[in-house]
Amino acid sequence: MSTMSRIDDLTMDRRMSRDFEDVFEGKPKLSNWEVWTEGYRVTGNEQGAIFHGIYRGETFQDALMAFKVSLEDAKVWSLVNLAKGTFWGCRFFDNETEARASYG
Repeated sequence: MSTMSRIDDLTMDRRMSRDFEDVFEGKPKLSNWEVWTEGYRVTGNEQGAIFHGIYRGETFQDALMAFKVSLEDAKVWSLVNLAKGTFWGCRFFDNETEARASYG
C-alpha cells in the first residue's frame, strides 16, 4: 500500500469517525419535548388538555420518563404508565393540537 493510499484511508477514517461520533462516543442528541395529556369527559366530569411542561430527551419516550421522574408525589407518580403512554388513563402527546383533538 502506498503512502498516499494510507493517508487517504486515515483521512476517510477520521471523517467517518466525526460523522458517527454521537454513536461511538455515546453522546445523545437531546431535544426539548412538550408533554401534554389529552382531555377527558366521564361521569359528569371533564377536563381539557393539560400542558405539563417541556422536558429534554433523545426521544419523546425519554421526555416522558423525565416528566415521571420530576413528579414528587408517589401516588401521582404511579399514575404514569410509560408502557401505555398514559397519565391517569389519558394519552400523552407532544403537541397541543393532538392533545386537544378529543376533548379540547
